[in-house]
Amino acid sequence: MNAIRLSAVVNENHELIVTLPDDVPIGPVELLLQPLAEEAYSLQESKTERERLHAQLASAGLLVKPEDLGISSSVKPLPLEERLRIGRMPADARPVESLVDEDRGR
Repeated sequence: MNAIRLSAVVNENHELIVTLPDDVPIGPVELLLQPLAEEAYSLQESKTERERLHAQLASAGLLVKPEDLGISSSVKPLPLEERLRIGRMPADARPVESLVDEDRGR
């Protein structure tokens, strides 16, 4: 059987109560406890997978912020409509595949 990763909380009595899925076989297991940083604890309450991963990367110090790249915090992303407009090829443009082939020397 593959390893199972569960999230849990140790209560004020230093107890850990875990209900395992029905498909976990009865018998000896190895239990490894890895305390989470306080910021990582908020991962339990994140609403989406993206938010959970964002918080996890931030708590590990692996999240690159715009300031780390020398980008001012006053710079705001373009609105979606503008990003779509500048990302669209003009109606009379050659097909993108043709431009890629040209760049690759084909």
